[in-house]
Amino acid sequence: MGSVTLNSPRLAVPGLYLPGAGELGSPKNSVGDGNFDNIPAIWTLSPDGGTVEQSTTQAKYGTSSMRLVASAQVVYAYQNILLPVGHKFYVAAWCWLASGSLTTTGLYMSIMDWVGTTTSANKTLANGSLGANWQKRSAVATVGSGYTGLRIVCGRTSNQTAEYFIDGILGVHLDRCLPKSKLNLPEADLKTYCDTRFPEYF
Repeated sequence: MGSVTLNSPRLAVPGLYLPGAGELGSPKNSVGDGNFDNIPAIWTLSPDGGTVEQSTTQAKYGTSSMRLVASAQVVYAYQNILLPVGHKFYVAAWCWLASGSLTTTGLYMSIMDWVGTTTSANKTLANGSLGANWQKRSAVATVGSGYTGLRIVCGRTSNQTAEYFIDGILGVHLDRCLPKSKLNLPEADLKTYCDTRFPEYF
């Protein structure tokens, strides 16, 4: 496992961090409406007979979150982020499973390679193992060849009934702010670095 040097995060303004030691620029949250104050305008919703909505029942950041409720439906929301092929992107989110089986709900937060109407599985942030408290899930993804960016997806796919909340989605384009010494870390070490560098939503 490679060596990881951690910098203390220094928040400049909402959505922007001051550069850390050796960083190339200010890390920025590239996910629009990650605290779900303006869901219909930013996120594409696919309720399929279930529920995808802004909710004030639970909130990790601010006063609202995304609430998803399903019973035998494929319910999800997503947004696309343009990124060059080969670039690395860190995504973190906070999830709260209000009801449903912890192992069979099909709850997921995922990153997918994206171009036009085509997507391909890339990384899964969370899948099932959540409870009735806010838990952080994260991943680092690299844009695959032939794609124009990544799709951030919040949803569920199995036939079990579930209700859950997602809040504080953070996405950082790592090639724009980290030096090569960090980008070249093994993926697990880069994720560990980012989890500590960006401990909270901004």
